[in-house]
Amino acid sequence: EIQRKTILSHFMKPNFQSVFETIVWNKVATGLLPVLDAVSKNGNDMDLQEIFQRFTFDTICKLLLDYDPQSLSHDFPCLPCQKGFIDTEESLLYRHFTPTILWKLQQLLRMGNEKKLSDAFNAFDHFVCKCLARIQHESSSIDIESEHGRKHFGLASLIREFKHQSGSSGDPNKF
Repeated sequence: EIQRKTILSHFMKPNFQSVFETIVWNKVATGLLPVLDAVSKNGNDMDLQEIFQRFTFDTICKLLLDYDPQSLSHDFPCLPCQKGFIDTEESLLYRHFTPTILWKLQQLLRMGNEKKLSDAFNAFDHFVCKCLARIQHESSSIDIESEHGRKHFGLASLIREFKHQSGSSGDPNKF
């Protein structure tokens, strides 16, 4: 409940929409359009689903973690967390079609889509922990309330709100 309230209050801030639009349009200008332009000039075949998945991943990371992993670039780097993002989508989709007993057995035996899901969660944890360590290191040396005159909506803001919602009982690293 505390995590839900924290996230909800984060998205209900008055200037959330403008920050979100700025991040999306910046990613369109610096990531999506250059990649689409390069693909069209080279005449290469490209999977648009992969391009838009990378666009979504980079945008979400920038919005929530205040970090751009730049998975949407000309060389399409393989990032474990971005791959985990895709594997999670696929594994959760298959849960809807697979009998519950079967996917729970796969989960217990760590095989099939459930192994991919477990590996994806580990990649997420590793990625977010690195971002958290970076934010904690930077917060001691910069003012996390302002960036070019606008309030942060990233991980630092979520940590502050989580501490405010939970008092001293919540561990922001676990959030």
